[in-house]
Amino acid sequence: MNLKYITKLVFVLLFLLIIKSNVKEYAVYAQTGFPWKTWEEAIKVSQETGKIIMIEFYTDWCGWCRKMENETFTDEKVLTRLNAGYIPVRVNPEKNGEFIMDGTKLNTRTFTDKITHGRLRGYPMLVFYSAKTKSYSFQSGYISGKDFYNLLDQVREKFSVGK
Repeated sequence: MNLKYITKLVFVLLFLLIIKSNVKEYAVYAQTGFPWKTWEEAIKVSQETGKIIMIEFYTDWCGWCRKMENETFTDEKVLTRLNAGYIPVRVNPEKNGEFIMDGTKLNTRTFTDKITHGRLRGYPMLVFYSAKTKSYSFQSGYISGKDFYNLLDQVREKFSVGK
């Protein structure tokens, strides 16, 4: 094989790898039926509307996270309830990123520790947060569609009591 052929092959493989990663992100959006927001977008919307931010902490290697993504977050009742009263955010604590919280720029690890109050022990983990009332609620582990739907009602009730 000559050098030109190997170079072309490397570029094609890199191109396919980039496309695959973008398709995966689009597939998550297509499956779940709603766009995941950034933390900054979610804070702004929560302050303006009073909607509750739902942060899902996940990793790429977590089987239970994929199960929630493919089953729970595609459940029509869950989607309807989430779209109506929640702002969904996804955070992978193993990836680098920046988050602004209370005017302070934080890296992903510091943000995760702060927003979970140091409670992150496994994946997936959900944190429900209201920017208006500064209320928190935590849920660890996989949750089926039916249980998740009920959890959303419980969180809404808890946050409305705290107003």
